[in-house]
Amino acid sequence: MRWERTPDGDWLHRPWWKVAINTVLRAIQPRTRAYLIYTKCDDDTEPPTVLGYGFGLIKMKEIR
Repeated sequence: MRWERTPDGDWLHRPWWKVAINTVLRAIQPRTRAYLIYTKCDDDTEPPTVLGYGFGLIKMKEIR
């Protein structure tokens, strides 16, 4: 899995298929909240280890 480090030091995991699906989901849902695919990971490693993926309700202010 490919991880990228953001300028503020966080890790970013964005496989192409997750970006594509979440883009469509954002387009067809309300602006205040959305059901999206998210990455479950173990933050104790550098870079984090992907444990799997989930599907859940995310408040849009939490999305970058």
